[in-house]
Amino acid sequence: MKGNSRKNSTEQFYTLPEVALDFASEVVKIYGKDAKFIEPCGGRGAFVDALISLGVKPDRITAFDIDP
Repeated sequence: MKGNSRKNSTEQFYTLPEVALDFASEVVKIYGKDAKFIEPCGGRGAFVDALISLGVKPDRITAFDIDP
């Protein structure tokens, strides 16, 4: 299967800042600024930056990445 051929790959795919902001806006609407946020694939930090721009305090965000 084609999908499985990249299972062990460490290729990087970055989220556009505009997409991250749209997604983060919806998440913050649902859970509020005081929720704890986990970003398991931090990459360049688009989602983290979007959350912070929406008023989420950095200490409410935990981000990880396989290749920081």
